[in-house]
Amino acid sequence: TQIGNVLYDNMKLQNLKGKVTIKDQIARLEDVNFNTLGGQFSTTGSYDSRDLIHPKFSFGLDIKNLDFQQSFNTFNTIQKIAPIAKLLKGEFSTKFSLNGELGSDMMPVMSTLTGKGMIEVVEAVVSNNKALGKISQLTNLNEVQNFSIKNRGFAAEIVGGNLVVKPFDFSV
Repeated sequence: TQIGNVLYDNMKLQNLKGKVTIKDQIARLEDVNFNTLGGQFSTTGSYDSRDLIHPKFSFGLDIKNLDFQQSFNTFNTIQKIAPIAKLLKGEFSTKFSLNGELGSDMMPVMSTLTGKGMIEVVEAVVSNNKALGKISQLTNLNEVQNFSIKNRGFAAEIVGGNLVVKPFDFSV
């Protein structure tokens, strides 16, 4: 398929290209690429509706240069698994695989959501965070209150709907 503009929920997808097949109640996407929210998306995966009470999905995502704020405001899943995105200004890229069930509202059932991958922070500015403000106050380290992270990658997993970030180092 090749579609110039797609309106999907609250997003405008542009330049959608890729292979989409539907057979035996399974929709498959192969190398589907599109642009939205200033980022570039590529995905391969499936939606299996053979069990209508517990439909399953499995997707691999490759996202480049997505804005933290726009992703938080647009994707309910990010609001639930990574609420810290609301506090970050900047961009990230990721290669992530996700699996789970979809509810009747076509949103992931968070308790079934699993996944893993890498997140590359292109740049993230952290400022005006209450927890960091308190740490700064208690330690007298003003540098902790506002800082930025650039070009830092880290591994992460989603277990039972919770984002678990593997330990990583950065300098402040």
